[in-house]
Amino acid sequence: MTILTVALAIAISLVTQFRLIGGSIGIAASGAILGVYERKYLFGFVSESDFSRLAYYMLYNDVSYQPKEYTTEQIEDFRGAYGLAFRETMIVCTVISALSIPIALLTFRTTVFNPVERRREQVREEAERVKGAYDSDKELLEPREPRGLEMNPL
Repeated sequence: MTILTVALAIAISLVTQFRLIGGSIGIAASGAILGVYERKYLFGFVSESDFSRLAYYMLYNDVSYQPKEYTTEQIEDFRGAYGLAFRETMIVCTVISALSIPIALLTFRTTVFNPVERRREQVREEAERVKGAYDSDKELLEPREPRGLEMNPL
């Protein structure tokens, strides 16, 4: 494997990991925002069991799924709540994306990442750390004269 292949594999895995994390955060935020708008605009006239039926009706405009007990105004309120929740979700996603651009620019490196050289650097740092620890242990183990005691030759 060449250095470029290793660096490419690392880059692809990082992008995939951030996409997964971003997707999870996006779904969680979308669900939370939708829940807030459902409680705010639909509390009282839409039952929990009807949410999925109404959503299917709005998505496919299938009259057979329209609950009979809701008026056209209530269905419009339902549609409006979902529209507002979607709009709010898009605003949140835009803000998060806008914040991520400067962060990405701050972490950008102009030098090419070389995994082999980075590994050598890690080995050097570890060797220096171990040598420093050994030197400090060596000082602790060396015998020395007790302090405060004078030697009295007889």
